[in-house]
Amino acid sequence: MEKILGVGEITVRYCPDLTRPRIRIVSSVSAYEVISTHWVKDAIAHREDFCILCLNRANEVIGYYRVSQGGVSGTVADPKIIFQVALGCHASGIILAHNHPSCNLQPSQADKDLTYKLKQVGKFLDCPVLDHIILTPDQRYFSFADEGIL
Repeated sequence: MEKILGVGEITVRYCPDLTRPRIRIVSSVSAYEVISTHWVKDAIAHREDFCILCLNRANEVIGYYRVSQGGVSGTVADPKIIFQVALGCHASGIILAHNHPSCNLQPSQADKDLTYKLKQVGKFLDCPVLDHIILTPDQRYFSFADEGIL
């Protein structure tokens, strides 16, 4: 009989810096401010990136992670990677963010579909999607939560 190999193991290491004060997210404006300070400024106008903010129960930022880096017209946001990161840092909620190099603030149907899918996964995992922010190179943003489409 052939031996069955064990399941590969993922090693997660979470070492929070408890010596620095955490930023609290109280609105889409504060989320945008935190996200935009971490965005790669030289790239926002020429390629799409997808990032997440991980929050604790007090809505304080416990992590920022770039999920993917794409091209001019899109990027891939893998739900498995998004929630692997969120659960790995014990997030109680996440905020999604990506940019539109075209300066078009309106979410595409693909943006809406992905947000809906991630919202369902987050609800199941008790790590809700709190907002999805779209940034543009001209320093504007769109909030799914503010527009009531989350």
